[in-house]
Amino acid sequence: MPDNIVLDFNQQLAGLKNDYISNLKDEFKQIEKLIHLLSVEKNKNAKILDDLQHRFHKMAGSGGTFGFDQLTKQARRFENDIIQSKESLPHASEPNIVTYLKDNIHLLINSLEEVHATVSASASEQNKTEIKLKNEKHIYLIEDDLHLAEHLKIQLESFGYHLHLFNSIDSADKHVDKQKPDMLIFDIILDSDKKNSTKILLQNRPNLLNDNCPLLFITQNDSFDNRIRAAKLGALGFYLKPLNIPMLVNRITDIFEQKTATPGKVLIVDDDKQLALNYQLVLQGVGIEVEILKNSREIYNEVMEFKPDLLLMDLHMPDYSGPELAGILRQYDNLSSLSIVYLSSEQNLEIQQHAINKGADDFLSKPIHNTQLISAVKYRINRSRIIKEKISRDSLTGLMKHANIKEAAKMELMRSKRNKKPVTLVMLDIDHFKQVNDTYGHATGDVVINSLAILLRQRLRQTDIIGRYGGEEFLVILPDCNNKFAINIIDDIRRNFNEVNFNYQGKKFNCSLSAGTATSTTFSDLQSDELLIKSDQAMYKAKESGRNRVVAAQE
Repeated sequence: MPDNIVLDFNQQLAGLKNDYISNLKDEFKQIEKLIHLLSVEKNKNAKILDDLQHRFHKMAGSGGTFGFDQLTKQARRFENDIIQSKESLPHASEPNIVTYLKDNIHLLINSLEEVHATVSASASEQNKTEIKLKNEKHIYLIEDDLHLAEHLKIQLESFGYHLHLFNSIDSADKHVDKQKPDMLIFDIILDSDKKNSTKILLQNRPNLLNDNCPLLFITQNDSFDNRIRAAKLGALGFYLKPLNIPMLVNRITDIFEQKTATPGKVLIVDDDKQLALNYQLVLQGVGIEVEILKNSREIYNEVMEFKPDLLLMDLHMPDYSGPELAGILRQYDNLSSLSIVYLSSEQNLEIQQHAINKGADDFLSKPIHNTQLISAVKYRINRSRIIKEKISRDSLTGLMKHANIKEAAKMELMRSKRNKKPVTLVMLDIDHFKQVNDTYGHATGDVVINSLAILLRQRLRQTDIIGRYGGEEFLVILPDCNNKFAINIIDDIRRNFNEVNFNYQGKKFNCSLSAGTATSTTFSDLQSDELLIKSDQAMYKAKESGRNRVVAAQE
């Protein structure tokens, strides 16, 4: 994060804190007014105490978040005292609770002296994420088998990776100043380095091997000692010769996708709007996309529109409680995997557990400091994504399943109409795939399917959506993309796929694909299923006109 962005982030946090302090003064006036009313509006005491309890509850949850730990402590004390008085006294008009609140409200006001001068920027500094602006990935391959190295170079560059070849670790280390690697792949035992261990050869080379540079090993010796050596160096993969190149490329793609994946989306549901704004700002400071629910009655529509990875929700709210809203969402089958986490100042463990049993996944306690919030949210987003992928992803390709990609097409077309921006659907099919299965077997056919999936994942934007529509057929959704751009990018993928060399028992072969595109602006009156049919028809026109080409649907 650039220094000017960090500065702006800290200024916004400080501004929120100042606003909170300012609003507290008004809140204290309201509390003092309510305490006064307790002694004069005796027939309304139960309602007034409920109002006071709710205000103290909110203050207990927000105070510590803004750095006022004593405020949280005092507010929680008052909240608990009110709860106990309501449970133990036959009438809420008993004078002792009124007297107690009058005599001790100054403790709440005095707690503001705990104000810290500035909001710590450590959370943003410790959680900075470096985002590469270029898509090109530079991979160092250290391999003294030059024939294998050249073959691997050709194959990896077909998938868009730039491979730098070296025959020793020393030669690779000398090249680092010219171009730092995004990944390091090398033979665990090089002929020229047999006298030295890999660990010795790599130590004191921080520019070549570091935590930000993933490491993969290739070798023809699958021994326990070699795997231990790889594990000690933190290798993320261990591949045997002769190499299964599509499998290797798939792993490379997975690693880069994990490193560049968006930090995720969070929807906040909290009636304390100022506290919700603070959470939003803190999480946005580390790149997480955050929205705050404005109307509880629109929670389903908001979730379907925003598609959050995590719902962060208060437990006690005046209109609808957290468990009630979670219960509504769990009524929808398509939201069964949505991660819901309560963030509340509720201290009663039985109430917490009861709330979790009503449709949530976890419970976080207010007040929560910024670093803890960031860490907790990041962890739960990652877990949410893993669960979603297991449910909605095809096991071979890692792409969306048929039903999920069709639902995504429907949602993106609806979004495009609202935003008045085009969306293009692309149907792709591998040419003569039956012949591949009949000639080389289904295992090789799976390699071909997976190779195309890797190319699509590697070449398309993060905002694009890819699914395995069935068999050797794929559906790609390109939001904010006109037909001309869609044809250009898909035709580039077509050419690269045609250049991938497949190998079966020493026999090399290539495959091609045919694709059809259909853009929402060309067919503005069509629904998603009808637009899918148009792209499918265009794909068959591509096959009928000779295959290995991209055809756009026409009106």
